[in-house]
Amino acid sequence: MGVLILMDNIDSARIFLSRCAPFDRLSSAQLDYCLKHLQLHYLCDESLDEVVPKDRPQLYLIKKGVFDLLGNHNQLIERLEPGDLFGYPSLLTKRPITNRLKVLDDGLMYSLSQTPFDYLCEHNQEFADYFSRALGDRLLTESRNQEHDWTQLSVADILERTLVSIGADCSVAEAAQRMTENKVSCLLIQDNDELQGIITDRDIRSRVVAARQSYDQPVSEFMTSPVINLDWQAPLFDAMQAMTGENVHHVAVVKDNKPIGVITATDLMRQQRSEPLFLVNRIRKADTVEQLQAIAELVPEHLHQFANRVVDVRLVGDLLASFTDAFNIRLIRLYKREHGTAPFPFVWLTFGSQARRDQSLSSDQDNGLLLEREPDAEEAKWFAGLADFVCDGLARCGLKLCGGNIMASNDELRVSEQAWVKKFKGWILEPDQDALMRTNIFFDHRALYGDNRLFERFDSAVSKLATNQIFLANLAANSADLAVPIGLFNRFRTQKLDDEQEVIDIKKSGIAILNDIARIHSLAAGIRDCSTPARIRRLSELGAINRRDGEDWLAAWRFLVQMRLEHQLNQTIPDNLIAPDKLDSLARRQLKAAFRLIKDAQEGLGLSYSRGPFNARSLLMNKLMQRLRQWFGGNQDTLLWQQYRYLAIDLELSGLDHKKDQILSVAWVPVQPPHILLHQRQNFIINTQVTLGQSPAIHGLTRENLEQGAELKDALRKLAEETQAYPNTLWLFHHAPLDMAFLREAHELSGLEFLPPKLIDTLALEHKTLKRRGKEPEIEGLSLDKCRARYELGPHPAHNALEDAIATAELFLAYCYRNFRAESHTLRSLL
Repeated sequence: MGVLILMDNIDSARIFLSRCAPFDRLSSAQLDYCLKHLQLHYLCDESLDEVVPKDRPQLYLIKKGVFDLLGNHNQLIERLEPGDLFGYPSLLTKRPITNRLKVLDDGLMYSLSQTPFDYLCEHNQEFADYFSRALGDRLLTESRNQEHDWTQLSVADILERTLVSIGADCSVAEAAQRMTENKVSCLLIQDNDELQGIITDRDIRSRVVAARQSYDQPVSEFMTSPVINLDWQAPLFDAMQAMTGENVHHVAVVKDNKPIGVITATDLMRQQRSEPLFLVNRIRKADTVEQLQAIAELVPEHLHQFANRVVDVRLVGDLLASFTDAFNIRLIRLYKREHGTAPFPFVWLTFGSQARRDQSLSSDQDNGLLLEREPDAEEAKWFAGLADFVCDGLARCGLKLCGGNIMASNDELRVSEQAWVKKFKGWILEPDQDALMRTNIFFDHRALYGDNRLFERFDSAVSKLATNQIFLANLAANSADLAVPIGLFNRFRTQKLDDEQEVIDIKKSGIAILNDIARIHSLAAGIRDCSTPARIRRLSELGAINRRDGEDWLAAWRFLVQMRLEHQLNQTIPDNLIAPDKLDSLARRQLKAAFRLIKDAQEGLGLSYSRGPFNARSLLMNKLMQRLRQWFGGNQDTLLWQQYRYLAIDLELSGLDHKKDQILSVAWVPVQPPHILLHQRQNFIINTQVTLGQSPAIHGLTRENLEQGAELKDALRKLAEETQAYPNTLWLFHHAPLDMAFLREAHELSGLEFLPPKLIDTLALEHKTLKRRGKEPEIEGLSLDKCRARYELGPHPAHNALEDAIATAELFLAYCYRNFRAESHTLRSLL
């Protein structure tokens, strides 16, 4: 009897491909060829680099999940859902891959490498024409995006001039001559390739000509230093923020910390036409509060238009902070124009969301004044007038007064450097609930206007105080008490409004908690940046949190901020209340995932800053026991679970009694996470004389199939060879006890030694997980289909050994990648 190996019998893949263009235009033979070369992968954030490598172009077809295809400037090219294709531009043009994928919802995808793709294009003109048209459409879309959406550009994209610089010891006259020769408005000052400063034509007019200084003096006497600079790959939006925030018209561009050029406000305006920088310039030139108020009325519509044009709606929060900064600074200058310069140096401090640059349309103002010293009565009057004028002006411009009176108009928040440091020391050393609440606001601070050296001294002093371990433990405990709105069974915990609508406060229950977590870790690490994304990135760089956690926190924060902004842009009176039942299924899943991640981060924060000797001793003992288990347990099972090779195995049986019933077919497919190696699949139909009865209605096997099948001993030998061919191979089943009983019996009857490797049972894994979540499922709830449904994998053609093996492999990868988000899970986590 010959061995029947059904290499191409994957009904689910065949059906799926036949429903997707252009695979629906392939002949039966061409589809067979395609199936022979098809690969299957589980795609999530953790597996992304391995599944979609930059150095190996492939055609990808989404089977399950949702992904964003982003260009090299992070612009959205296409949202990919089941049936969508990507990867073909590099296959057709043979050019390097520049686009990247962003995972919105984990899933599965098929891939086809260059050689079979070329074969199908060569042998099927409709198939080839489809991709030629798709490539043309893609290039046209990308061209339009690059032409019209400046927010997707990088600094390097608009850097047209080569570097024009001058030495620090050169004269002002030489600088003016070089500017004229090169038709530029500024020069970078360099010393041995190091950036020392910048001098502009305006500097020469105001600091040299108007001040009647000698043109022979060195430019170093009149340059501005330090220079605001940006990396050449930074988004153009960062340049706009730098110019508006620092009130400068020139930003140096550096590559590998060496200057390569300058971009100007004019360069930005050329890109933006009538966009943000023009509005900021109008704010800067306003002469009265009434004019500022009129400009402020344009901001909401401007933000709406901006949000409709850009891919990343989160930029709206950054832009709003830039507008608020500009209004704030202009109000300070209007007051100084009317009342003269300040009696002595000061800093206007901004707190909370404006300091973090994540303002929303419902944000209020949080600010204060940092004074060099305590003022006398007359001096205090000047600063009080400034505070009242600015806070009232901001309110008239749409930034409402703070309900908690955290404003510079509050006498307690308009004090000297010494008094501010004393306040922080009191909150830190004697923390009560009010103090903890205040520090959550005041530790997010930024100098908006004033003496930078004064701010640096203050910021350095309070940063050192914040490393107090008892204080950090109190902050962590306070944060851990905040309820994340996700329940034990992965259901939203909502609050009811008067109209009975079920809502979640996305700021209070999500964004604010993640801000807290990033803040506490950053205070402990001495990080002084107050932007939440910047804090998270810096924590990852320092190793204070692992890289994967950092990526997850950033993704969750960005998702929540974007959801809030999209919600508020559609409201007349903006709020933070999201109704989950009004979201689509993808958004609900993503919201749940974000809340679960925040809950995990809360627990991690509690462990990091646990108070009291018992907690510390418990953590120490846990680590010690872990180390002892490693010493005495050897290295067995200590590889990461992704480093093993798995054979997903399934049997078709004539019944459930391994003593009297028989194996009708054996199938397996190798799994090398995150890949399911379809091209190495094996499916043996077994030659047996067993009476089939009604069972063909279940498994589809006929007497004719069995008569042409393989000897059971040959199939078992092939399974053994496959198992032993690779080190660290494990067997993977769904409901292992049943299949293992039949395999053990079959080996004994065939006279073969039965030496199975370690086993993984997806049914047992899911049962354990559900019990841990407080559920006790019935056996029916642990069927392969029911388990797959919990991971949104969808139904599969059941009762075919090969299909069931592939379905088990998909379930296994979904289970592992969703439950083991950290990178450090070993095989013991599964066993």
